[in-house]
Amino acid sequence: MNTKLAKIYAKALFDAAVAAGDLNAVLDDLQLVVSIGASSEELRHFLNLPQIPTNAKKNAIHRIFEKINKYTIKGQRRQIELVQNFVILLIDKARQYLLPQILTEFNNLVDEYKGILEVYVTTAIPLSTPIERRLTKKLEKLTSKRIVLHKKVNSNILGGVILRIKDLQIDGSIASGLRQLRDKIVVSDA
Repeated sequence: MNTKLAKIYAKALFDAAVAAGDLNAVLDDLQLVVSIGASSEELRHFLNLPQIPTNAKKNAIHRIFEKINKYTIKGQRRQIELVQNFVILLIDKARQYLLPQILTEFNNLVDEYKGILEVYVTTAIPLSTPIERRLTKKLEKLTSKRIVLHKKVNSNILGGVILRIKDLQIDGSIASGLRQLRDKIVVSDA
């Protein structure tokens, strides 16, 4: 349920950011707000306590955004007002707790808009640069998107590769192959 709500709010913010013509600034400002919330347990607690009046929460947000504005580097593109109004809307609807999920969904929408696909690759040993380039080119050809690889080394897979693209996981690891072989042997022995 929360993921569905987060997607709805993220899409609304995304549409507003596209209309404002500055997706990157909205993304940056949203990331900043979420990181401020993540770094302050007191702020998260304050914003999520139902006993705290909504106006007190809004005032706290206004003060935070005033400080962000104050410390913005001259010439730096910001969409403070849009993001501030969005956070205020979330507070009005008692949905501020969704901000981290909204950021994730917003980021996914921005990537999709820009033709970027994040791929998570797990290998037993680090990928060499030539293999990483070949894998990236192959995935770009298959998906017609610009690939961003997130590499992870896990020696427990023994060899091979595990790819995760959105909700799809392709397990080509030796450990997985050995498990499947073991399961076949156990089934045939029964």
